[in-house]
Order: sequence, then structure tokens, then C-alpha cells
Amino acid sequence: MALEQNKKTILVIEDEPALLRTLADALNAAGFSVIEAKDGGEGLRSFEKQPDLILLDLLLPKIGGIELLHKLRGSGEWGERVPVVVLTNLESPKMIASTLAEGSYDYLMKSSWSLSDVVKKVREKLGIREGEVVQAKVDTGKPDTVLVVEDEPAILHSLADTLTAEGFSVLEAKDGEEGLYLANKFSPDLILLDLVMPKLDGFSMVDKLHAEGKDIPVILLTNLSDDFSKAMAQGRGLKDFFVKSDWKLEDLVKKIKEKFEVK
Repeated sequence: MALEQNKKTILVIEDEPALLRTLADALNAAGFSVIEAKDGGEGLRSFEKQPDLILLDLLLPKIGGIELLHKLRGSGEWGERVPVVVLTNLESPKMIASTLAEGSYDYLMKSSWSLSDVVKKVREKLGIREGEVVQAKVDTGKPDTVLVVEDEPAILHSLADTLTAEGFSVLEAKDGEEGLYLANKFSPDLILLDLVMPKLDGFSMVDKLHAEGKDIPVILLTNLSDDFSKAMAQGRGLKDFFVKSDWKLEDLVKKIKEKFEVK
């Protein structure tokens, strides 16, 4: 991949495809060049491109994040100085500090960060003046409301940030039960719905909404691409879905705008 001149380059190492794409899209929108690596092996090979900053997940297949940090800091002058921002689910700051004793680093908790936090942290580490990730649309009236039901906090916050920046009103739910409650209480114009969730799965949530007379358009977000799951969706009148390993944020926003007939 040819890197664009005069742009800072960010290497994102993350094994969750949807989160990897989401981070890459946000950083591209903020004006950075992005190298994507879906496991530790790809990340290690990408070191030869000497990016300006690395976003690093800790729990990776093939080569773990801690081992990557060790290899990075021992790889010469560039490896010793390149800034690293760790994306982690470790709860204890003391545990994080002891785990990441491989050189200077910064970290963001996956359970609490938003896309704007990531971009802000990247700019801060690179000494770049802070700005917005994307420019929000001018509000011309009551915004359409999108309910996002997703149990992965990083993806949930990323989707919410992006849709808010695009001018939508966003409701967030971290599981099917919370999604059902918000759908009944606020009657959103559209639901982005993960299928595999705690407490209440996506199909069961749709069944309960239909039983209560709610006919809200739904776009499914799923890792299930088998024929049985597609048949289950179509049997409920659900024709719009994105496989998480394939979609990009811009494609999802485009689909939502199509559903609202936003030109």
C-alpha cells in the first residue's frame, strides 16, 4: 500500500474486523494515512513501514500485544521512540502499568472510549492541533432517531459518534433488553441491531417488537453469514444486514440515509 506524502501514518493492530474498520475510517476522515493489521503477525510485518504512531490491541492472535511491544522497543531507534496507544479491556491502572512495562505508552479503555477520544489522543501524541473527526451537518429540523443495539462498547460508541456527526439523534443500548426498552419508550425511526447479545438476542428482540405492534425498520449487524441465519432474518422481514467483517462505516451511513431517503 502506497502511503500518502505529508500525512502522518497510523498503524492500527486490532483483531476485531468491525472495530479495525471503524478505527481506520475515523482516522482517515481525520486526515491520517492508515495501515491496518488484523493480528500480531501482520502488525510485526508492518513495522518495516515505520508509521508515526501505533494503536495496539493487547489480546491478539499469532503474536500478543505485549510481545509486539517487546519486539518493537528492541528494533532500533524508530522502535524505541514511536508512540504507542494501547487499546485494552484491563480494568486496573496498576495492572495495565505492570503489564505494559515495555517502554513508553498510553492507553484507552475499550469499555469507555469513543472515536473522538481516539482521534484526540492520536493528535495529542503527535503534537497536532485538535479538530473534529468529521463536520456535522447543519440541523434543518427534527433529526431522525437511530437506536444502536450492540454489546461491544467500542463499536457501540463508534457508531453513535459517527451517526451523531452525520446529524442523526442516537440512542445507545448495550444489550437486547435495554434495546427493547428504548425502542418501546422512544419509537426510533430505525434500529441498528446486533444479533448475538447478552440477555436478549437480536431475533428475539425483533419478535417482541412485532408482538407489541412495533414496525420499526431494522438493519442487522452480524458476524453470521450462513444461509440459516439469512433465512431467519428474511422470515422476519429483515432484508438489510451488514456482516461485521465486511462493512465500512461509510457503507453503513449510506444505507441508513437510503432508508431515510436522505440525499
